Amino acid sequence: MLRSKKIAITGGIAVGKSTVCDLLEQLGGYVIRSDEIVHSILTPKTQAGKQIIELLGEQIILKDRLDRKKIAEIAFEDSSILNSLEKIIHPVVINDINEKISYIAGKYPCIFVEIPLLFEIGQADNFDYVITVASKEANCIKRLAKKGISKREYKQRMLHQINPQVKAQKADFVIENDSSLDELKEEVHKLYGNLLTV
Repeated sequence: MLRSKKIAITGGIAVGKSTVCDLLEQLGGYVIRSDEIVHSILTPKTQAGKQIIELLGEQIILKDRLDRKKIAEIAFEDSSILNSLEKIIHPVVINDINEKISYIAGKYPCIFVEIPLLFEIGQADNFDYVITVASKEANCIKRLAKKGISKREYKQRMLHQINPQVKAQKADFVIENDSSLDELKEEVHKLYGNLLTV
């Protein structure tokens, strides 16, 4: 049976991790996105959702979902709340990722898992390789501005992450995302080819 390589994709906020994952998917890699898992559990119906409502109050309920923007506003203003929130969410996400990997293992040469807080939650050793996507702070702030997230919010959120340069140093591969999409495509294509041979 084919042995699937498990590869984590990480990096700071708005560096372009999702774009890199899209490109890897187009090349034939299987991609698991932790953000999608988080989205799936942020409802009042899941166990994690109920715990989050208990932690933050019913103000975070928006129709049949939990308001991610409201959750972020509350959590990033208070480290103790953020820590409690992460203790609810992270184990569920990791468990779901592991289940997905077990199910798909052997069917694809490379399984890519997008985990923004890979190093922060001590999961790097569970992967064969780690790719850090890096980008200049000014470019990250510009990308977030298009989503209505301010420079202040960016700075506030980055306080809770390992320095991007440290993430790059800890990785097996680094993708720089400060040029055009075509150049990014070329870099990702080259890296994917390397991963098939290592």
